[in-house]
Amino acid sequence: IAENPYCEVCRGTDYLEVHHLLDTSSFPEYELHPNNLMTMCGIRSKNKCHFKYGHLSNYKKTNYNLLNDLEVLKRIYRRDEEGCPENLKIQRRIK
Repeated sequence: IAENPYCEVCRGTDYLEVHHLLDTSSFPEYELHPNNLMTMCGIRSKNKCHFKYGHLSNYKKTNYNLLNDLEVLKRIYRRDEEGCPENLKIQRRIK
């Protein structure tokens, strides 16, 4: 979080958490590997990116496609900042 003090999806800075791209229960050897860590906003934040996109709205799951989804998600949040209503349509399609 010190190196990336913002959510890598929505650029938010409140309630940040570290997401493990490879879950620690299945891949404990990568728990602290820098390439396995991603800063995301947590469940108490406005966007809840860690919960919604990192875990597909279920903490028992891990989104192994998150890196592939990341560019689309960034575009969604960029458009949302500009007031584009496409945000909701695209989010439903991703889920």
